[in-house]
Amino acid sequence: MQRFLLIGFLLAPGAAAQAAVLGDEATVERTWASNKSAFTAMLQPDARINAGALNAAADYYVYRSTWPGLRKNEDPEKGMPSVLKSFETMAKSVQDSKNDAMRNAFVPILVTKFESLTNLDFKNDEADRRSILHGIQMFPALGKMRHDRAADYFFKLLAGNETHEAVKLYAIKGLREHYPLTTVHEGNKNQLNREDPKRIETLIAYIFRVRPNDMDEGAFVFFRREAIATLAATRVPAVAAIKTSGKAQGVVAASLMRILSEEPKMTPMPTFAEKMEASLGLLTMEFNPEFVPDLAQYYAGRFLLEFEKEYRQAKKPATVAWKVQGRRFDAAVKAAKKNYSTELSTLLAGKEVGDFLKQVQEAKAAPALPAKLATSTKPAPKLFRDVEPKIYPQAPG
Repeated sequence: MQRFLLIGFLLAPGAAAQAAVLGDEATVERTWASNKSAFTAMLQPDARINAGALNAAADYYVYRSTWPGLRKNEDPEKGMPSVLKSFETMAKSVQDSKNDAMRNAFVPILVTKFESLTNLDFKNDEADRRSILHGIQMFPALGKMRHDRAADYFFKLLAGNETHEAVKLYAIKGLREHYPLTTVHEGNKNQLNREDPKRIETLIAYIFRVRPNDMDEGAFVFFRREAIATLAATRVPAVAAIKTSGKAQGVVAASLMRILSEEPKMTPMPTFAEKMEASLGLLTMEFNPEFVPDLAQYYAGRFLLEFEKEYRQAKKPATVAWKVQGRRFDAAVKAAKKNYSTELSTLLAGKEVGDFLKQVQEAKAAPALPAKLATSTKPAPKLFRDVEPKIYPQAPG
């Protein structure tokens, strides 16, 4: 139920408005009932595509977020929570199906329905605002279907000057589920999606933007942290670093390093939670032969020392949050060693760090991190080998 707190925060209590409804309820229900079996059949491999059934499903799963009766029903088994749950269940069945043709046909239809939803009047009509706030909570499930049309839609919302910040937040959450990417280099350069670098630049611009005058600082930092976590979820040092092209595209690593650097040039300054997401992102980047990981690993290691300090000072280190973050870092340092075997990644994936993280996961008194981590020399600011930007912080971000 935590996801409904945003709705309560944005809507004035007791306010009333005319209901904004997409689709005639009786018609949508009847059409879906007659097409449900055909839709289910398409989840099987090589099943024929039934466009009518796909459209009926999209109407049913998206438009219900605008129906007043469901919004007012407080029964979680019959009201809006059930609408969201049923969408998530359906999306997972599509995601898990072996019929890529069905997914490729269905997601664009879903997006057109969501576009109808988010084109409603968020600013001036409370009923529209309620409908949008309920519907956008489906974005993470839509992102899990990992379709380019959904990614395009999310980035369009993120870049829109008129898009409300709450909608941008859920677009960011949807993108996080759309990732990770596959980093492109000389050996797989034909896999480059020409839109991905531009998309990453849009996300980076959002992270380093100036806080809007009408936005609370706490909310701004919360939204920024979500965007940093999404950038980290790409798990690439750059969308593409192809030797023969001479220039890296969509440089993720430089932006994550900036957040952890001595002068991030961010207002307000990055919080502990934001730096943690950036550090985890640097440690889990996929291998690209052009990327030089030393400085990224250095910044991540320095943050791990800060993590240790915060853990020891925490009044309740036994909370689930600390245990979860300990588990995330344990996986991340192992990924760093696997993807970029360096002296520092070997230290980070070594026994001393492992013992510390194990105790954090068990909420016990943890041994000290290796002294060498604190005394390690900051490496040269080399970023890429044979493509620009070769030196950090020449990269944008």
